[in-house]
Amino acid sequence: MFGDNYKILNILEKIILEKYSLKEHKNSFMFVFDELMCNIKEHSKSKFNCIQAQMYGDKLAICLVDTGITIPKNYVEQGLRGYETNIELLQLVFKGISTKPEKERGTGIPNTYNIICNGFIGAFLVISGDVGFLKLPGEDIQFFDLNELGIRFDGTIINMLFEIPRKPIEIYDYINKPLDFSKS
Repeated sequence: MFGDNYKILNILEKIILEKYSLKEHKNSFMFVFDELMCNIKEHSKSKFNCIQAQMYGDKLAICLVDTGITIPKNYVEQGLRGYETNIELLQLVFKGISTKPEKERGTGIPNTYNIICNGFIGAFLVISGDVGFLKLPGEDIQFFDLNELGIRFDGTIINMLFEIPRKPIEIYDYINKPLDFSKS
């Protein structure tokens, strides 16, 4: 497991923000990392996790992988009924519907999406079990069934790619706003 999130966040700050001279973007990056690591810790039941980050010119690629129960299975285990497909269950996370018993906010993935796609104008990919989500800059949101390709990943992959903005973004412009993908 990730262990102490604050230790991991400190390591990520040193490795990514200092190495690539991105300290002025600390608030947005650390917010995204914290949201995603908390999600993995609280929901995935994973025994293995991996974070990878790499710069390609002015672009930063970040990938988080866990071998947990998947997003759709987490909803099923929490007793959500009335959904016929895993795509419908994956859509719930983007609508901000939490699986926590207290029914508190469920905005980790929507916040991350909004910061990456709307703040940084980047790409966002989620693969969880046999379903996925993809948003590329300038294109509509796509939900897809990996069974059609004969693919399944036992866990969740979150991949983000974006150009480093010239100036820091104000994260409060992008948080606590669930997606409206009904138009896509």
